[in-house]
Formats: sequence, C-alpha cells, structure tokens
Amino acid sequence: MRARSLVIALTALLVLLLSSFAAHALTQAGAQKNTESRVTAVIHGKLAAPIELGVASFAKATTDSWNQHKSRRDFLRTGGMSLAALLLCTGGLLKGRSLSATADYPGPTYPSMQYPSPDYPFKLGVASGDPAPDGVVLWTRLAPDPLHEGGMAQQHVPVRWELSSDENFSTIVRRGAVLATPEFAHAVHVELEGLEPGRFYWYRFKAGSYISPVGRTKTAPAFDSQVESMSFAFASCQNWEAGYYPAYRWMAQQDLDLVFHLGDYIYQWAPMSGVVRHCNDGGLKTLSDYRNRHALYKTDPDLQAAHAAHPWVVTWDNHDGWSNYATLCEDGQKNAARYALRVAYQAYYEHMPLRSLSRPQGPNWRLYRRINYGNLASFRVLDTRTYRTLPCSYGTDSRPSAALEEACTMTGAEQERWLLRALSSPSTRWNVIAQQGMMAQVNQGTGSDEAYNLDAWDGYVAQRKRILDCVRECGTPNPVVISGDMHTSWVSDLKADFDDPSSPTIGAEFVGTSISSNCPTSTIETYKKALGKNNPHVKYFDTRKGGYVRCELTPKQWRSDLQVADSIEDRYSPVRTIASFAVEAGHPGVQGGLTLQGMTSSGRSQAHRKKHHKEKHHGSGQSAAGGGSHPSG
Repeated sequence: MRARSLVIALTALLVLLLSSFAAHALTQAGAQKNTESRVTAVIHGKLAAPIELGVASFAKATTDSWNQHKSRRDFLRTGGMSLAALLLCTGGLLKGRSLSATADYPGPTYPSMQYPSPDYPFKLGVASGDPAPDGVVLWTRLAPDPLHEGGMAQQHVPVRWELSSDENFSTIVRRGAVLATPEFAHAVHVELEGLEPGRFYWYRFKAGSYISPVGRTKTAPAFDSQVESMSFAFASCQNWEAGYYPAYRWMAQQDLDLVFHLGDYIYQWAPMSGVVRHCNDGGLKTLSDYRNRHALYKTDPDLQAAHAAHPWVVTWDNHDGWSNYATLCEDGQKNAARYALRVAYQAYYEHMPLRSLSRPQGPNWRLYRRINYGNLASFRVLDTRTYRTLPCSYGTDSRPSAALEEACTMTGAEQERWLLRALSSPSTRWNVIAQQGMMAQVNQGTGSDEAYNLDAWDGYVAQRKRILDCVRECGTPNPVVISGDMHTSWVSDLKADFDDPSSPTIGAEFVGTSISSNCPTSTIETYKKALGKNNPHVKYFDTRKGGYVRCELTPKQWRSDLQVADSIEDRYSPVRTIASFAVEAGHPGVQGGLTLQGMTSSGRSQAHRKKHHKEKHHGSGQSAAGGGSHPSG
C-alpha cells in the first residue's frame, strides 16, 4: 500500500510539474495509452494530448473509495447529488476528510450545503452539456470559497475524472486527468469522444483527497437513427433575489433526455431591497464580480441537482452581461463596453458545460450551434445578443421605420446564413429554433394604437420575415420555436403575416415562464388588455412565474406541458402542470389546450406513459393562483 500510494503521489506531482510549461507544450505532449481507454481532453478550450495517470493499478487502488453504491431510484431522488470522499494515503493539494450526504429537509434527499471541511472544492457541483452521439462535455469548478473568487491558490491543480456505464461505477469506460488553472477560475471542461450513442453515463471528479458529487449524463442518438420519442425541458430567467428554484427541484426528478437554458442564468445588477434572498455583492463590472455572481447562483442545491441529473444546452441573454455592454455603448464608452463583454463571456464559459467551440477568444466567441437527436429533432440554438444591432428602443413603443430596415438584425449576417441554410435543407422530423426573445408579434396597443417590445423580434421585423419566409418557401417540416425572456407563459402560432389573421400559419412557438424572475404588474396588465383582437395568433397566456416547459416528441406529435410552482418563496413548493398543448406533425401551429387525461400518443413509449401517470398522480392541473387564459377562444 505504501508503494502504491507513493506512485499515486508522484503521478500527481508529475501532472502539476507539466502545468508549468506553456499550453502548446501540453498540446504536443505524448501520453501512453492505458489499459482502459485513451481520451482527448480539453483544457479550457485547448485540445491537449491525453493526460493519463500512468498508473495501471489506479482503478484498483481507489475502487473501494470510489464505489458509493447507489440505485437509479436513489439517483433520481437526489438529483445525482450524493457525496463521498476519496481518501488517498498521500493526501494532495487539497486536504480534507470524508464527507457524507445528509438530508436537510423532508422529501427528496439533497446534501446539506454545509460541508464538514472548508476546503471541500466541489461546492458548485457538477454538470454536463452539449451531447453528441459519441460524446458530451463534463464540467466542474474547484471553489472551496465560492463567493470570493473560489478561494483557490494561484497554481495549477490536477483534477481526475471517471466515466462509468452504471451508477455504481463498477464498469469504468473512461478515466483521465486535466489541469484546473487559475486563468479560468479552476474550471474544468472535459470533452469526451468515442462513447456509445443514446445511452446514460455517470461521472465524477477528484481533486486531492476529495470526490465530487456524481452526475448523470446521456449521449444523443446516432444522427441517422430512428428515434421514437424524446423528452426535454427548457427554462430561463432565474433571478436569485426574486425567489427560490422549486422548478429545478422538480426538474431534477424528471426523466429527461436534456435541458435547454435560454438565457438570464444570472442577473448583473446590484442587490435590491424587498427581495426573497440577497445577492453577495454590488453591480457587476470586473471578471471577479462576474465569477462571484455565477458562483452564488451555482450554490443553489436545486440548480445543482438539475445540472447533475441531465445534460444541459445553454445560451445567454441580456442579464448574463450583454446589458452592461449595451449601456456603455450608448454612453460612448467603447473600450469599457468591450471589456464588459469580454469578462462576461469568460465568466459564462467558466461556469457552463460548453465545448471549446464556445471558448472566448478575446472579444469574440460563438454560442450558436446545432444539437441533433437522431432523425427525430434538430435544435438550432441561437445567440441573439452578441451580434445584434442595438435596438431602436428598450421599452414598448410604436414601431419606427428603423425597426423595419433589412440591416436591422438580431443574429448578425453570418449566424443568419447558418440558420437559413439549416432550415432550407432539413434532415429531421421536427426542426426547432431555441432562442431568447419571443418571436411571435405582440401588439401591446389598445384600439387602433400600436405598441411593440422593440428589444425583441418585434423590433427586427425584416429579419423575422426572412426566417419565416424561408421556413414556408423551403417546406421545412414541423418548425417550432422555443423561447424565454418574457417571465410569463405564451403559446402562439407563427404567421406569414401577423397583421393578417387569414395568412398561412407557418409554425408554433412556446414561451416558457421564468424560473423565478418577476414580470412587473403594469406590464402584465398591458398584456392582458392587448390580447384577443390585436393578437389572435396568441392561443394562451399565463402570468405565473416559477416554472419551465417540458416537451415530449414523437414522429407524430409534439406535446408541451407548462410546469409552474405554487410559490417561489418556498424552496419546497409543489410544481404542477397548469396547461398542456400539442402540435401534430404535418399541421403547423398549435392544436389547442389539452388535459393530461385526454392527451395520448400512440408513439409514446411505455416508460413515458408510466412517467406521466406518476406525475398526474402527484398533482397536475390548473392552480388557483395566477391565471391562464385562451385569449382567442
């Protein structure tokens, strides 16, 4: 045992010494292929040669401390968040003692966020994202003191990881090590390749003598595979101060293939009064500010559980940092604006399970990308902030001529060409645009007056028309747009001409409410007065916050269930299905509201049917709070 421990210690020291070389030395470093596998890791966006542990007996030496046996039922109940500690005789750069998970409230078991040792480095949890048929991104960040830039020393730290085909880690399919560097806040992004398509995997990290929470992820099906069903959720707008995240607590327990987050993961403003819970600092200006704010949000146990339970696909919106940039631009402070954008990019990347494609390169990065799910669905994830022309107005106003100009763009020319190419040559049954602001027109005026939100697609009319015209003219099958930003729920038809109700219906749009962010009462009243005659394409509107949308797809049907918590002031609030809608393949637009009892699908798997029976038993139906309506009947 002493010899084996010495070998492990020397191996960790060797990895640490390698980190002192330049990044290009790492990318060219050779590594021997071990008996388990060979994997290419990404160290903060730079492809590096495989960094192997170099100790064939490593798995055997650590099997007992790795294997915290856990059933699939336990995993779903805890959101993958049970904790254990890896005890190595030699210790490491981070020293500590065994940790065990303890329940801190009734119901689904979550770990206490009060750890026995202040040095525990995985206080921000784990995550996975951007699934492909052969791989996925694994993420964590070392942060024993999360709200003070992580609390790590300014040195490189080796982090080991393991991937298993079972929740008990009895069959390890990949293992390796990467360096967590201070330049990227000791965040770790591991891009895996060579995995099997369409299957679950479990993963975990180790730093020093500590083991991370266990996460579960899933690869996408093969590109040309026949997929009979899939289930996913999308969410947005999670203002920390506005309330808790019971929606994520519920989401973590769902059987989902993936989760989309459509922006406003954090809010950039200074702490406010009269809030449910307080932020940790002032308004965001520096990279340190952004890191601390992201870390604050990541400390939420329900958000951590949702990340650990499912792979996520993320994109950003204005409160993630773009608003600061826009304000500085309008003040003529161009250098300060560029700096604000650069630090917002970096902090976002550091805290998300993103591929190297999205690693910031100075003032540039790329978030728009494609996620395919066999032959069933293709998701085009947009970035409608980074490349846009500044809006005519940030409020609601009459539409000026500038909003109609061809050059006015939400996406920039390159991203638009990428999107139009995809829509004109589809290869899947459902073609989904996942993006931020509501795409359907909403005339907020009353009578003959007109008023529009010019910061959304209503302020970029010509480009919206080009996209919808492409869908109609190219015959893109079954187009659906999923959106966030509104802090309320909307279900709408997408029209060839929103001002002509008799014009063809091109597709459907589902706008999810916020996870916690408020919609001002005055804005809600404006929406209510405007619905109906001025906006007949809007089929449903609901004012309640604290939820997300769960979607189920089969080759014949799309189903959206609007999930909303009773209260965001109660972390343990029940979450209910307040309304359900369907889109039938081959028939553009929304077919109307549905009851859970009346909604069936011949293509749905038995597992999905059991899942819905269970959820219905746990309390579906319309809540008395808030209020949903079908403004067009």
